[in-house]
Amino acid sequence: MVHIPNIAMLAVFGMMTGCSQLGDSATASGNAGAGTVIQVATGEALAAAVKSAAPGTRIMLAPGNYPQLFINRAIDGSSVEISGPRGARVGGVLFGIYGKGWKLSGFSIIGPPGTGAAVQITAGQNITLDNVSISGPTPDEGPENEEGLAIRAQGARAITIANSEITHVRIAFSMEVAKGIVFSGNRITNVREGININAVTGIVIRNNLFLGFNPRFDRQEHPDMIQVFSRRWPAGTSAVEISNNLLMSGLDRSIQGIFIRAEDYETGLKPGAFHHDIVVRNNIYYGSSVHGISIGGVKRFLVERNSVITSPHGFYGKLRPGDGPNVSYGWLASIQASPQSSDGKFVGNIASQVARTENRNMVYDNNFEYHPRVPADALNPGGIFAQPMTAGDKTVDKFAIRPGSRAAARQQGADAATVGPEKAERDVAKLTAEALALAVAADAAPPPTAPPG
Repeated sequence: MVHIPNIAMLAVFGMMTGCSQLGDSATASGNAGAGTVIQVATGEALAAAVKSAAPGTRIMLAPGNYPQLFINRAIDGSSVEISGPRGARVGGVLFGIYGKGWKLSGFSIIGPPGTGAAVQITAGQNITLDNVSISGPTPDEGPENEEGLAIRAQGARAITIANSEITHVRIAFSMEVAKGIVFSGNRITNVREGININAVTGIVIRNNLFLGFNPRFDRQEHPDMIQVFSRRWPAGTSAVEISNNLLMSGLDRSIQGIFIRAEDYETGLKPGAFHHDIVVRNNIYYGSSVHGISIGGVKRFLVERNSVITSPHGFYGKLRPGDGPNVSYGWLASIQASPQSSDGKFVGNIASQVARTENRNMVYDNNFEYHPRVPADALNPGGIFAQPMTAGDKTVDKFAIRPGSRAAARQQGADAATVGPEKAERDVAKLTAEALALAVAADAAPPPTAPPG
């Protein structure tokens, strides 16, 4: 039997209180600053406010340019919020190891030149980014010339990224050895790589848009919108929910959707580095990569009611022996699991193919596979959509399952009415509480064991 943790239930835990400080490890406590607003218009004033603000204070930025902000305080009590309009542009935010109990909202964060991150969270805790805009230093030139990241979280705990825009960077979000991450209602556009996850426990990636990926194929890049992998660390990633996301790649670029792989486990280098307890539910992928949803080295997982739809570009790549002219079956978007995965369920999905691994307690039930061999086969498989799926990026409503179709009757495929940022939870306090609950659950989780086989 597949045991999938009910991640949504974790939100009943309380919200973590923080602590605050710029430049040293002292802790500010109490709620004397609750409701206080500090107006700032210069980098010096902002640094001073961050250093002195009491819990519950709101620091308001005037429009203008600000240098990189370093936050290394821990707030004990209500978080300190730094907010401002999009016209307030901060040249990066760096949280030190004592950074805890902070919220950023509204303003723009511009990454540094080179390979650095616009937002760096090093061992920080209880940090929320809500409705911010994050981009690289050369947005007008496009992501092809960017080498940096939007967000990097290393050793972090209870981190919430919500309702925000990430654009014109090489990598949108990289997280490593963290606990309790909620990434909800965000728009990732015009980047070369999406979300990279390594050795993280307790993640929710929900109701986001992934659009306009533009990798450097001249450098042999093969980007993923969401990637879980294992490198360097002795444990994999666990307690993951990936749901209600729109993964859009309708243009002539082969972009991988949800790619989960435990390389070090599969090669035997790290026997404990498998991933476990992962839910992939109600996502829509449209594109021309064989890895629409790909599961590798995962123990205990559920892939349920996703729509993985091949765009017409899936037929115009490298040919396989036996295929006719201009047909590329290998690039048709599919759902698959590697032989190193076990105790998984694939239920109620729509895909050109659900590749089977007939061992290790795998269950395949009520999936609609339409196996297109020529482009016409993929335009509207089974008549499940209101209109044919011609090439190009599309809005989420185009993927609504047509009432009266076979897929609707059998409850197959994603419910488009609940997919994408417009349907995301807007109560950031709830999301922050959920991130804390995931972190608390991660602290209490026993070491993973691999099922037999």
